[in-house]
Order: sequence, then structure tokens, then C-alpha cells
Amino acid sequence: MQQIVASGRVERAVIGVMIQEVRPEDAQAVGERDIRGVVVQDFSTDESPAKKAGIQQGDVITEVDGRPIEYGAQLQQIVGFKKPGETVSVTVLREGGIKKNFTVRLAAAPSTPDSEQLSSAQGRSRGTTGTISRRSGTLGVTVEELTQEDVRDPSLRPVLLNGGGLLVTDVSPDGPAYNRLFPQGSPLGPDIILKVNGTPVRTREDFRTALRTVHSGDIATLIAFTPGNQSQPGQQKVVRLLMP
Repeated sequence: MQQIVASGRVERAVIGVMIQEVRPEDAQAVGERDIRGVVVQDFSTDESPAKKAGIQQGDVITEVDGRPIEYGAQLQQIVGFKKPGETVSVTVLREGGIKKNFTVRLAAAPSTPDSEQLSSAQGRSRGTTGTISRRSGTLGVTVEELTQEDVRDPSLRPVLLNGGGLLVTDVSPDGPAYNRLFPQGSPLGPDIILKVNGTPVRTREDFRTALRTVHSGDIATLIAFTPGNQSQPGQQKVVRLLMP
């Protein structure tokens, strides 16, 4: 009310992250048996306050200003009541059990959708590319290398800026990636895998090589991109999978 009286509008602060509530695989990846928090999936922009402070994709935010974070709306509320330009102390857990604290200077929320939002993949179906598919037996996914037709798709420009990736064309219901990665033809897909455990994957051989170092019971951390549509831009997401 005070902001409306003073300036005619409400100005809300953000740290500029896309988030998802923590899963058991996230807890295992950061060396904890059970944790509460939210996982950083992506950043709103390259100038995101969180990204500039040093927070990384896959980090689990557990506290803000000493207050435990147990779910996404809680983070939105704590940050949203701050003023742009103020700083907050953010505690994260990182893969390998590393605990870090960052001081983040908050920015003003854009007039577009929330910068701190639960990550939701909104995609559209695409036709098949005609490329021979290869299935990863461990993850239960079939991937294809991008074609020249894909390269010309403007919605995939972020993928090309990252050096390329692998299109998910099928996901086995018996594999750990089921309902976590979405293939072409799915309303929530198609996902494009960019990295496996920090290693870029642009060919099927890259994919197989990256997975050779991951053993049964380990966590494989994937960075994937879901193309957007006319109403929502594409975004990256962190997918952690327990290897069978």
C-alpha cells in the first residue's frame, strides 16, 4: 500500500532463478540423506542476481537470511517482500556435499512472469527427423543428434549458443528418466540434453562416453533444454537421475 501511494505501483524484488522443489536424487547428489529446499534449474537472464553472485544450476537453496527454505512459494515470499537493491544471504548445498553462502543483491522484478517460479516445461510436438535412434540402456532414453532442419529452428537458438545437444525422441516407462525427460511428440517436450555431469554432449558417442563413468546407484546430473512456444520462452532444467 505504501508503495502504491508513493509511486503508483508495487515494486517487487527477485533473485532471478527458476526453481523446482527438491527430490530424493537431489539430496543424494549433495551428500544428504534427506533435505528440504529448492533446486536452481535455470536463471531468468544472464544478468540474474543469483548467477552474478556465484550460484550455479543444480545448487539446492536451503536458507535465505538464516530462514529455512522448504518449498518454492516460501522462497518467493521471503524475497518478494524485500526491496530491489537490498541484499540477502543465500545458503546452498552443492554436489559433493559442499555448503556455500552467497550474498545476493536483489533486482526489481520485470513486468513479465515471475523470475522466481517453479520450473514447468511447456513445449510443443515436432515431427520426426528421420535419424536412426539409439537408446541408452541405463537411462531408458532414445536420443538423436540435431539435424540441419533443427539448426534452422529459431526456438533452438539457445541450444546452438551452448554448442548443441541431443534430442530426446523416446523415454522408456521402465527407466529412471520416465516423467523427468520428455520426448518429441509429448506436450511437455521435446527435451534436448546439453550436458551429463557437467560434460557437453553433442553426439551419441559423447552421451555414451559421459555415462560410462556413472555406475549403478550413482546420480547422473543432466542439463536439458525445453524449447518454448509463442507464449513462453524455452528454458533449461536440471534433471538428476538415480542410475539402476
